[in-house]
Amino acid sequence: MEITLNIEGIQRLNFEKNFVFHMGKRNLQCSRAQAAFLSKTCYQLFMSDPTIESFTFQTNTSEIYLPYLEKLMNGFSIDLNSIPSDQLNTFRDILHELNSLHLLSLLQSFNETITIENCISILEKKTLFMIDTTEEIEFISSHFYEIEKDQLLSLDVDHLIRIVESPKLKLENESLFCSFIIEYNNPLLLSYLEYKALNIHDLKNLFQHFSFSSFERSWPLIVSLITEKDVNLENLSRYDNIQLFYKDSLFDGVFAYLYNKTDGNPVLNNTVEITTTDWRSNSHPSSNIVDPIKRDEGNWYFGSTNNGTIIFNLKDYRLNLNGYTLKSHSSSWANGCFLNSWRIEGSNDGKSWEEVDSKSSNLLHENLKAVYFQCNSKSHYFQYFRFLQTSKNTNYTDHIALHSIEFFGVLIKKN
Repeated sequence: MEITLNIEGIQRLNFEKNFVFHMGKRNLQCSRAQAAFLSKTCYQLFMSDPTIESFTFQTNTSEIYLPYLEKLMNGFSIDLNSIPSDQLNTFRDILHELNSLHLLSLLQSFNETITIENCISILEKKTLFMIDTTEEIEFISSHFYEIEKDQLLSLDVDHLIRIVESPKLKLENESLFCSFIIEYNNPLLLSYLEYKALNIHDLKNLFQHFSFSSFERSWPLIVSLITEKDVNLENLSRYDNIQLFYKDSLFDGVFAYLYNKTDGNPVLNNTVEITTTDWRSNSHPSSNIVDPIKRDEGNWYFGSTNNGTIIFNLKDYRLNLNGYTLKSHSSSWANGCFLNSWRIEGSNDGKSWEEVDSKSSNLLHENLKAVYFQCNSKSHYFQYFRFLQTSKNTNYTDHIALHSIEFFGVLIKKN
């Protein structure tokens, strides 16, 4: 019969302190039962010699780890995030010496909520302590296109293979995935490309970068691309985005798409939320800004101070903004308060903001002039976008007066 120690029981009982762990100049006293619970190594020692009274660490250790070991032996979880990153390897070595790594999973010592910002860090920490990483792999796979490329490039190839093998993999497009594989520079990833979705430029870059022998596992896919007459990409579920780039229409972008998809004004049906500072009573409703029909009924005018802003909350969507259209107001309506300079910022929590684009331009110094502006640099996916003026308008006031606005880029729906 196998006898196991119940975690709740460990937490409640008072034990005789008949065993000691020696760590540097410090000692940690406990019972043999607690030592056996903490350490499979100690348990095996007790089985061969039940009179053993101490354990001395061989690992180059520090007394700072004693409180963590004490919590574990008493059946309590520890927060691995509270341990400085430069000390995690040493702590892992200590647990390895004790043969105690299994306790971290048993006591759920890693309960940090996974986000786009911390998913790589959590994956690496869990891997370090041999904790199951299935949840992290699936999260990274389903948010592959949203995660900073530099973070993905830092992963080892075994992790990357698990990520791209996952049926949950979501990419922005195959060309960007191809560029990523070239930059990562490991031919083991070549067989995970959908070659039928690549263009001639992508294929040329691949063959110039990798030797032909690197494509040994991929040749059947490449041959099928050459011999297949009809290439159908509609069933490739790995692309979970809507590409809404500027083409010929200044206002056929994100808000127009959401209007058509939701059969109505996306603000009025709660798809998008708009908040502003100091919206003027003589302005039309802010919902008109994103309404392809009503946006032509009037102007909007807000902000009497130098911190006037308008915030667009896309709620269930995120947007990688690469351009936008602004249309100037009617000069007779707002006394010539044309924009001189402005900035657009993005956020995923509505609190921390990152600049997406900024402009200083006189192109909007005309009555009802619509202009498309390309973002200066590549952006990230954001849920919130904030528009603000960075200098006084042509009437030397802080008011922001515009007729309409439209966003362009790659839109995704959050899982």
